[in-house]
Amino acid sequence: MNPENLELHDATIHGMIVNYSERTVVLRLEIYADLDAKKRVAAEIRFSGVERLSDVSDFGSLADNRTAGNVTY
Repeated sequence: MNPENLELHDATIHGMIVNYSERTVVLRLEIYADLDAKKRVAAEIRFSGVERLSDVSDFGSLADNRTAGNVTY
């Protein structure tokens, strides 16, 4: 599936796997597979050929907003 077609609104972030030697980043999420879905399902988005990565994460805020979804478009 093309990541550009995923519905990421209200998804939840569970983790990020960074492999510096392979220049890859994998986001582990739970997403609604479509607009009518009632439950989130596990998904991964893989990025390859990554040249730079910058991340600032507020773990408390991510946890506080997990139920409603901590991803917006």
